[in-house]
Amino acid sequence: MFENVAEIVSKRFSENAERQLSQVQGDALDELVTLGEFIISEIESDPNLTDFLLFNPSIIPVYLIESNIDTFELLKLTHHIIAKLVKQRDLSQTENELFVKVWAFIQGYGSLISRGAVKYDRHLLLTAATQLIGEK
Repeated sequence: MFENVAEIVSKRFSENAERQLSQVQGDALDELVTLGEFIISEIESDPNLTDFLLFNPSIIPVYLIESNIDTFELLKLTHHIIAKLVKQRDLSQTENELFVKVWAFIQGYGSLISRGAVKYDRHLLLTAATQLIGEK
């Protein structure tokens, strides 16, 4: 049951993120930062819902089995943008390696913001994204 609810919430998040992404054209790094901003904004505005979406125990298997990303729209969108970034920038790291780095950073940074430990800083997000991709 929790997994079904998480899939619905993920679909809603993904649709809202895609509306914001429609304003960004072409550059995958800009798309990644925009997606990061969206997720951080959601974490900040509704930490309980995003905590449920990102960390509830029924979701963990989705991260473990790559074929499951099709049922989890936000994860699918994130992987799509990262795959595009790896290709555009001809990165040496794999999509999965970059996904783990980006996903961990966004969740951690969003958590710090939602708890009032730090204030959101777009420049920091862009700098971190650039460092995480580690271009050749």
